[in-house]
Amino acid sequence: MDHEAPEQLINLVDQIKLPLVLVDTLPEIFIKNKAVISGKKFIGYDNQLGGELAARALFEELKKLNQTPENIILLHAKEQQSCYQAFISALSIFNGAVNVQAYDCGWQRELAFAQIKAVIEAGKLKDFQGLFAANDEMAVGTIEAYCADQDLKSRFVIIGYEGSPTAMTLLQLKKMPLKNLIIQNGYNLGVKAVSLLERTISEQKKAHLMMRFYLLRLNNYRKFIVIGSHHFHQRHSASMHQDWSHLHQESTD
Repeated sequence: MDHEAPEQLINLVDQIKLPLVLVDTLPEIFIKNKAVISGKKFIGYDNQLGGELAARALFEELKKLNQTPENIILLHAKEQQSCYQAFISALSIFNGAVNVQAYDCGWQRELAFAQIKAVIEAGKLKDFQGLFAANDEMAVGTIEAYCADQDLKSRFVIIGYEGSPTAMTLLQLKKMPLKNLIIQNGYNLGVKAVSLLERTISEQKKAHLMMRFYLLRLNNYRKFIVIGSHHFHQRHSASMHQDWSHLHQESTD
């Protein structure tokens, strides 16, 4: 999995005058350099706050669809117990009757693909409103399985955290029904995803996409990227990543 060099990540964070969460597979970079990056707060992919934020994000996206989280799929690795437990606990606050079907897929894209494919083939996916993949490999496997079945018509919310952007990998597949998916990912504030959209997606595909920044207020953590099923917002062009203050202003609209 490709990553920015540590110094590039640090420089990126230093450019932004906000308290924020940067979800990344290399949290030790920031731990080692926290003296350099003062006043910033970070979460890793397997901690308690990550699970809480995922639950909040899932709840908010379902709310836009006039749904509540009643039956949710959770893909995780056994090392992610704090994230797993926090996600379930937070969901129960939003909806006490929520049922979470959890699968241990390790850190493997293939296992996630096989698991979700089995759910789809059994005709059970319609019973679930959304899914949280606690690491990016599993999020990608989920999306691949979802997109492999062209008969799926229902909208399905996928929350993915950590790693190389789920959104980028999704777009690189070039075979997915984007209009039916909502993917939330918090990697480098979506800069790469914005750039990739402009470079590789046709105008026809853009008609089924919207790129916007979603402000999530929880303990002063903010800035998440959402790729959704609405029309592509022309004001979110590839040049936006050069103007961080503009991004923040739009995110608070």
